[in-house]
Amino acid sequence: MKIHHIAYAVNSIEKSKTHFKSLGFSEIEKTIVDINRKINICFLENKEGNNNTVIELIESVDETSPISNLIKKMSGAATPYHICYEVDSIDNVIEEYKKMGFILTQNVAPAIAIGNRKVAFMFHKDMGIIEFVENK
Repeated sequence: MKIHHIAYAVNSIEKSKTHFKSLGFSEIEKTIVDINRKINICFLENKEGNNNTVIELIESVDETSPISNLIKKMSGAATPYHICYEVDSIDNVIEEYKKMGFILTQNVAPAIAIGNRKVAFMFHKDMGIIEFVENK
């Protein structure tokens, strides 16, 4: 599977963006507000060398955001959150990964920050959270 992006939970997108830019990343588009997930999202990419690495910076909109507690546990420090993989069929991947012991953490839904493509978040105690985004 191709990696779509690596996500970081951050306390402040603006502050974190500055540091990632010093590593050669540039903003793909302006920060997007995802009201349904109660988060702000900003995608950055680094095209240096033969790589094209995309990262997603995620900050909570308020205390009810799903990543708010994670940031609190990290004492406000940024932390890797998940790796997102591109797949042809969300439904097929979910069934396949459930057989391997992964748990679907929330219903499949369109992601406003990724062109409303369907995404699924799954968890396994040995891997943490992974995200799948459908190619369609």
